[in-house]
Amino acid sequence: STGPGLWERTPPAFAQPLQPTWGNTRPFILASSECTVTPPLAYSEDPASAFYIQAKEVYQTVSQLSDEEREIALYWADSPTETSTPPGHWISIVTQLLSEGGYGLEHSSVTYAKLSITLADAFILCWKEKYHYNLLRPISYIQKVIDTNWNNPEITDPVVTPPFPEYPSGHSVQSGAAATVLTELFGDVVFTDHTHDKRGYAAR
Repeated sequence: STGPGLWERTPPAFAQPLQPTWGNTRPFILASSECTVTPPLAYSEDPASAFYIQAKEVYQTVSQLSDEEREIALYWADSPTETSTPPGHWISIVTQLLSEGGYGLEHSSVTYAKLSITLADAFILCWKEKYHYNLLRPISYIQKVIDTNWNNPEITDPVVTPPFPEYPSGHSVQSGAAATVLTELFGDVVFTDHTHDKRGYAAR
């Protein structure tokens, strides 16, 4: 579909939409009716609208990133082919928790199974909603409505926009799901994430 507020291919690759039918995959446990998603804000180009105000916040934040904010963005980008994927990052975290806690085979097997099923179902349902709402990316809106020169002709953002609709956020959906199941398994614990140590990123 095309039209105001709908997803369009984004620079620099202008790639085709990634896995648009993934939301039709059969989940392991959940049915779509069990996880409802609040619709995104109504699309608007009015500077007084909530949609414009949120896009303007993204524009202003990214335009003046601190070094720490840039490091955080790169650490959690989890871009396939560059680092682990978002679910791979959580598998890395749980591997670390199991190792540091000295857990045995049975607990570890149950943990990997629950986390993996949770991540799989979270992404299936997230992708179903992404292509249902088909919301454009901030880069498209900002270039059209706020600043035509932003990330043009070259991308200056620390993270390149991936080729699929904006809403809901895959990182947020799967991280919320992962945190829920890991809290059930380990309790409310503090940990330091060493996933990207070998890539030279400081632990967080």
